[in-house]
Amino acid sequence: MTGDLCLLRCAEVTLSQGNKFFQVVDSESGNSFRSFPSSYPFDRHQIHEGPFVDDLAFVTKTIRITSKEPISGFAYDAQAIASSLRRKYNLIKNQ
Repeated sequence: MTGDLCLLRCAEVTLSQGNKFFQVVDSESGNSFRSFPSSYPFDRHQIHEGPFVDDLAFVTKTIRITSKEPISGFAYDAQAIASSLRRKYNLIKNQ
């Protein structure tokens, strides 16, 4: 899901710039761990010795935006990607 939402954002950025296509020229994904102290049992006077840990998935993409479909290499149609992923996840486009 994280990759899909990142791809949706790439499509939104492309469309907001008045362009139609984008190419992914670099992509990275993984997990980032974040820990923070916690109160246990949710009482501000008792501190739990071990921290809670969040496992945060991330995806980053570097894109090349174009107004015309490139002659070489694969390019995404931004409108098709945006429509498809919004439908898949039942997302409403912000105006």
